[in-house]
Amino acid sequence: MTERYLRFFCQTHKISFSDVSAGTITCQNGPHPLAGNFPFEYFWEYCCDCRHFWPSNITTRVNDVEVTCPICERQIVNRYLCNHCKVMSVESNTPVKRKPFSISTEGVIEPACPGCLTQSEIDVTAHLCFELWKNYIPGVSYATALIDCPFCNSVLKQGPPKTTTHQSIKFHSCFISYSSKDREFANRIYADLRKQGVPCWFAHEDLKIGDKFWGQIEESIKAREKFLLILSENSISSAWVEYEVECALEEERISTSQTGGKQNIVFPIRLDDSVQSSESAWAALIRRTRHIGDFRHWQNEVNYQKALNRLLRDLKIE
Repeated sequence: MTERYLRFFCQTHKISFSDVSAGTITCQNGPHPLAGNFPFEYFWEYCCDCRHFWPSNITTRVNDVEVTCPICERQIVNRYLCNHCKVMSVESNTPVKRKPFSISTEGVIEPACPGCLTQSEIDVTAHLCFELWKNYIPGVSYATALIDCPFCNSVLKQGPPKTTTHQSIKFHSCFISYSSKDREFANRIYADLRKQGVPCWFAHEDLKIGDKFWGQIEESIKAREKFLLILSENSISSAWVEYEVECALEEERISTSQTGGKQNIVFPIRLDDSVQSSESAWAALIRRTRHIGDFRHWQNEVNYQKALNRLLRDLKIE
């Protein structure tokens, strides 16, 4: 990469400084390193308006992604995440003269990524990521040419076909519903299902009722063939999960009515025994009417693999 001097901003010391574009970026007040192997090791944001880079907090979820640039304080309306490095370019609607980089109306950074100087691909996807924004801000999303979102792991577009032993096996697509308190298990089963070729979509329990995400969640449930419900003491007490279950059961009733035959959309699995004694109406209904997959001993590798294989068998398209 050609050596360039770029503008950086340290949010700890609130100072702007210049440094070379490759290697370790060091704050001039301290000094202390902001990141190594720029721009590939950590995520960065770059403001097209004031031409500054700063280390991004987009993976910490302590706060929402910046709504305004921390340097020039212009409101951010456009975002582009490079698919070659870890720079998210941001831009306002405020007219600024002589900008070396800008995000086009198609959502593409032009003439290239300001971090790695790689020319952007035209085929981009606009993605609203649950992991980045805990609170819904109308219109907030980012564009990228990536196949998967690096934050929530959602599939953004179809990648090149992979040659695997599972290529000839087809599975039903799944919407995964869970409590955020069970995220460790949810992350694991999501990754393992994806590895086996099961198309999956994550939901996030920690969004609040009334958020505009609810409509998007309903559409996501309708778009998937199966609803994988992770039952636990945590999820049974979650109003968010309850709402998702109600949506899935309603979709099941509609499908049954339209086809004239019983359609099983809801696939429940349990992490503990809470569903067996729960007084919740929807949990009691699941208990009475469904076979529930047993993942109670999922932290034991042998037991987990047995339960996973049974789930894969049931998700297989005959």
